[in-house]
Amino acid sequence: MSDILTDTSAGVLTITLNRVDKKNSITAAMYASMADALAQAQADPAVRAVVFQGHETIFSAGNDIGDFLNAKPSTMDSPVFRFLRGISTFPKPVLAAVCGPAVGIGTTLLFHCDLVYAGDNAAFSMPFVNLGLCAHGLRPCRGGAAAGRALSGRSCAGDGAGQPHRAAV
Repeated sequence: MSDILTDTSAGVLTITLNRVDKKNSITAAMYASMADALAQAQADPAVRAVVFQGHETIFSAGNDIGDFLNAKPSTMDSPVFRFLRGISTFPKPVLAAVCGPAVGIGTTLLFHCDLVYAGDNAAFSMPFVNLGLCAHGLRPCRGGAAAGRALSGRSCAGDGAGQPHRAAV
């Protein structure tokens, strides 16, 4: 079974992180699949929006560190950079449905979404900022208090469960 599932229905492309056994940690192959899916959706006039989702217990644990160390991005055409360019410049609405932890890139990809729906078990964390590292491909955003907490390295939970949050425009 694929680590990235895609389904297009009623004008919406749903991209599902499907590597639950590894807490949906993202590999280079997964970045490539998501970048390709975004490029196809951008070119397809029948696709009017994109939704990212994980599993009900985990959105994403972030990068698969083992995969990342074995296949470090070396050029701007590497899968992670293709994905970050694709999501940050995507011209159609991008939404995310988050349940469970969203760590590292699992959180920063949300800043590129137009709307993020956080379930009552959602939790957001960007541990790399505590190491003095920059968020992955983060563009200026209006993320509110949750963004401020996450960018300061503090975790935040889906306190306002069921409340939509506009992450970036």
